[in-house]
Amino acid sequence: MLRKGLAVPVAVVLLLVGCSSSKKSATSATTSAGGTPTSTASKDPFDIVAVLSTGAQGTGGQQAQVALNGLKAAANVLNAKGGILNRQIKIEVIDDGGNPTNGTGLLQQRLQSSPKPDLVIPGSISTEGVAYVPIANSAGILSIGTPSALNLLDPTKYPYYFSMPPSQVAIAEEMFQYVKDKGGKKVAVISAQSAFGTSWAAAAKQASDKLGIPMTADTYVDMTQTDMTATLEKLKATNPDFLLMQGFGASVGYVLDSKVKLGWKIPTLCESTCGVTPLVTSTLVGTPAEEDLLVQLPLIDSYSPNEPQAVTDYKNALKAIGPITGINTQYSFEYDALMVVAQGATQAKSTATPALKTALEDLQQPATPQWVTLAQYHWSTTSHAAQGSGKDYPMVKPTHLVDGQVGAPGA
Repeated sequence: MLRKGLAVPVAVVLLLVGCSSSKKSATSATTSAGGTPTSTASKDPFDIVAVLSTGAQGTGGQQAQVALNGLKAAANVLNAKGGILNRQIKIEVIDDGGNPTNGTGLLQQRLQSSPKPDLVIPGSISTEGVAYVPIANSAGILSIGTPSALNLLDPTKYPYYFSMPPSQVAIAEEMFQYVKDKGGKKVAVISAQSAFGTSWAAAAKQASDKLGIPMTADTYVDMTQTDMTATLEKLKATNPDFLLMQGFGASVGYVLDSKVKLGWKIPTLCESTCGVTPLVTSTLVGTPAEEDLLVQLPLIDSYSPNEPQAVTDYKNALKAIGPITGINTQYSFEYDALMVVAQGATQAKSTATPALKTALEDLQQPATPQWVTLAQYHWSTTSHAAQGSGKDYPMVKPTHLVDGQVGAPGA
């Protein structure tokens, strides 16, 4: 999705997150091949370049800012424990102002300078990912994040990119399984004409074929088409049992408002990016637009009275930076990205890109992991989408948020 706010100036901002110097971290122990401390030496920082639209207007800029807070929270937690292999984490932010064309030039310029970063965060949505992942990959630098367009997940094309969310196909299959469990026989699908929307529609078609639930699909122009009534009317004419939708930002409201205008009362399921749209858990709660809406959200986004200690630590780290204003997914995948890289570095005993790549493709799962969004993260040599279970993404009723979660007391 290309966000608005293109006139916002771009900038490169250096954040020293828990790091005492922009050039060197504190003195720390090195390790031998066997992992035994051998000597004391000064370590360069573990340098992360995050290309995020923090200067963009509206939902896009808000999402980028909370994603950055997730990175900062993880860096603070890890730096308090010594960093990544005793290298304190430093975060540099390239603000593309909501325009990946701007970010492309700035990222290329940064990667041509020395020292090169250890890791790139290639935006927070797929439109940004398809712009930034190839640049990082060509430079031989590991990148990891939330962009999950299907063409980014093939390690033969982009061996150094890892996507944090599970495969869209696995998540779509869980949605179609929900339809099947509820007795649905056929569905209508509406999605955006964007990188993510196109990939999600393709994943929905695969799930439709696998579970034997026919679908009729149509699209809308992302972020600019405000009236979907005609499109929804065509889908309604197919007499589906469920409406499945994909959307982000204002487009979610446009689809739901058009559905109300049409007078179409049908169980409606929205994939996970609907949940990171603020209006879904704020102004639309309790309105006719959300009367029959369920959203597919990771477990971290739903309140539990018995949360793991890692989740408590995560929330405390976020609150130390500022209030939790968005749904947890906006923060937690970025938070988890640093946690899995730290685990990979510990496993590989190295922060070199090839070693980290190999470690992430066979990531060991600690008994008490520090990540919080998925129960486990697995990648492989054939797929760089996280192989989490679709069951990590149940269908839930939107409510107002408390500490970034729906369904909490008082929500």
